[in-house]
Formats: sequence, structure tokens, C-alpha cells
Amino acid sequence: KKHKGVYDAFSTNFKTRYLITGNTIEQWEKEFKIAVPEDLNPQQCKQFDIKLMGLHQEATFLKAAARAYLQALSKGLETQYRSKFSALVAEYKSKNEKLPAAATLESLARVELDEVDGAIMAAHIANNFWEDIIKHLDYCRKLVESIAMSNGIHAKMDGNHKGNLYG
Repeated sequence: KKHKGVYDAFSTNFKTRYLITGNTIEQWEKEFKIAVPEDLNPQQCKQFDIKLMGLHQEATFLKAAARAYLQALSKGLETQYRSKFSALVAEYKSKNEKLPAAATLESLARVELDEVDGAIMAAHIANNFWEDIIKHLDYCRKLVESIAMSNGIHAKMDGNHKGNLYG
């Protein structure tokens, strides 16, 4: 129970305070959480599909931006890491000191890059978040398409049934 309490507190705080592309998860949930009713008529299916298409376009753009940020940060991290590593090696050599093990040099270089590492973690979170939103919207669209097809089949069956009764 203790661990669940920590998780619950963290998840509530994360949902209401952590920003992804300028909004909290709670704010994005209000915009992107879709519940597809089972009893949509053809006109409602069309309206729902148009709404889903707009949300999908927005989420796709935001995911593309998140992926671009992630790629830029990753490239920047690699460049900064190589620079820090080379500077450490040069520093040891200039003092005629024995070089520490490669793993030690790597750790020393990485310590100075914590902020960029944190930014990359945030970029991964945003990228994965938008990927999941897009999957949710795709699923909702499939449901609406299924309902629309079902409506069409029922309309055709009703039309055929009436035609047989009165034809």
C-alpha cells in the first residue's frame, strides 16, 4: 500500500503539473480524450469523423515537432559529450597525468551534461505521449468507421426487407 500511495501521489502530481508542449496531461486529456457512442447515426458518424480527423492532424503535427526536438537534443548531447570528453583528455595530458579509465572519463563527461539528458528524457516523454494520442485517435476512427458500416448494412437490410414486403 505504501508504494501504491507514492505512485498515486506521483501520478496525480505528474498529470496536473508536468507540461507537454505547453499543457498538462490533464489539459490535453480534455482536448483529446474521445468516447465514441455506439448509437451514432450516419450524420453523427460523419461529424465525429471530421472532428477526429482534425484532432489527428493536430496530434500528428505535435508528434512531428516532439520528434524533431528529440533529434536535435540527441545530436546536441552527442556533440557536447565528445567535446567534454576531449577536453578532459586534453586536461589530463596537459598536466602530464595518467588518464583514468575510459569509463571514468565517460562518467566525468556525462556528469556535466545532466541538463541535456533531462531535456532528452522530456523529449522522449513528449514523443511517446503524442504517439499514444495518435493511436487512441486511430482506434476511435476505426470504431466510427465500423459504426458507419453497420449503419449502412442495417439501412440496406431494412430497405431490402421493406422491398420484399411491398414489392
